[in-house]
Amino acid sequence: MKPFLLFAMLIAWFATFAFPQTNPRLAILPFTGGTAAEGRNMAAIFSAQRNITGAFTVIPTNSALLSTFEAYSSRLSGLTDADAVADIGQTLGADYVLSGSTRRLGETNLVIATIIRVATFEQVAGFYYPYRSFDEARDFVPSMATRMISTAFRDTSRLSAIAIMPLNAEGISAYDAETLATILAIEIHNTGSYTVIPRTSAIAEFQVGESLGENLPSLGETFNVQLALYTETSGIENLGRISSRILNVNNGRVLSMNSVNYRTIPEGVDLMGELAILLTTRPGAARNLQIAEHRSDPRRISARNDEAGAQEIEAQRLEVETAKQPGKLRSPILANARRNVLDINFAYYFDGVHEDYNDAYVLGLGVYLSPIPFLSLGLEGKLGWHWINGPSSGEPAEFDMFIASPVIGLVIPLGRSTRIFANGIYEMGTFGPWEGLVLGWGAPGFDTGIEFTGKRNGNFNLRYRGIWLQNTYAQAAGIGFGLRF
Repeated sequence: MKPFLLFAMLIAWFATFAFPQTNPRLAILPFTGGTAAEGRNMAAIFSAQRNITGAFTVIPTNSALLSTFEAYSSRLSGLTDADAVADIGQTLGADYVLSGSTRRLGETNLVIATIIRVATFEQVAGFYYPYRSFDEARDFVPSMATRMISTAFRDTSRLSAIAIMPLNAEGISAYDAETLATILAIEIHNTGSYTVIPRTSAIAEFQVGESLGENLPSLGETFNVQLALYTETSGIENLGRISSRILNVNNGRVLSMNSVNYRTIPEGVDLMGELAILLTTRPGAARNLQIAEHRSDPRRISARNDEAGAQEIEAQRLEVETAKQPGKLRSPILANARRNVLDINFAYYFDGVHEDYNDAYVLGLGVYLSPIPFLSLGLEGKLGWHWINGPSSGEPAEFDMFIASPVIGLVIPLGRSTRIFANGIYEMGTFGPWEGLVLGWGAPGFDTGIEFTGKRNGNFNLRYRGIWLQNTYAQAAGIGFGLRF
């Protein structure tokens, strides 16, 4: 090893130990919304996660932290008030603060957690999870921590900053309005489109009814943001609507606006991710795929409370799985117009095999490919047996072989999991005692049937087949089992 390279390695090794890099300091506050003991236990479970302790230096939950938390408890609704959280962080000497709450939504509890950067008030991470009992916390907190750490140190320097205004609630309680506003802020952040400054008591002062537009320039200067998200709710009888606008704080121009309808608050929570996608993306296939991915998220509360909701989530999951496969069409029904299958089939020739024979059986193996929708190309090989007096006679069977028969046909989807196929076949090979129509070894034929595609990769089909031999027309019925690829 060259001397200068060895010297450089020694310097690097020495610097590692002489000047160790310290992780940013993180304060994890007791969660609010439940009992005090549950709040402290939830914070303790987050504090014990290895990915959190590996990314941060966690400030111990001691009397100083708890007394500071108690002093600010009147300003913490359990959701993300960045003013109070930042003040607590400064008091504790923290660079970041993880805070959260638990909420009761119908038959389901919802835990919400966010991480705020103290110096900038920026929300750098957020996630939420539905659960039925606190005993589930040790199961879902690791996945929450993983998702939050994955965005906590994301570079947002090139992103526009957006202030999340408190939700202007009509027809729902302040409690529910806070829940929806916080979930929407988390979902906006998780799109990766903006630097998110969550709703705070200071931001709320700029939102005064019709004077919102007049206050936007001052909001931008005070919080160093370029955009503001304004959201309001309205409703008639049992149907509510959540409408959001992204505004340019300099001129009040609406950059994006959209809305979703909901019947219950849990359904509204489920729709906040979809609303965030509608606000931050352009119409098209990419947006549709993101929405399908969100609808397939098993965290959706409807999946836990309603069997129909769980079935919808499974259908969306299959649609996303189809859309992400190379060469597949975005529509799951049109995707079913491609027949890429390795197929094993068994056919019984019941008529026209030969004047002297009663039975013939053929075992086939085929490979079918669809280079474009609705078209199927394939190659088949077959082994056949026939008996003079039937298999029950105990006489040995005669052996036939059809070799490398090319196939071309159509595939017509009837839905997501059912399709019809119709193939033209040119059978080539030996045909026992009978002869093919062309040169004795070739015979035209066709194959048609209905095929059912399973949730995984399996297929099942029922089929009818006919072959034109030199002196007869042979026909068969059969079944097939396929493996999609």
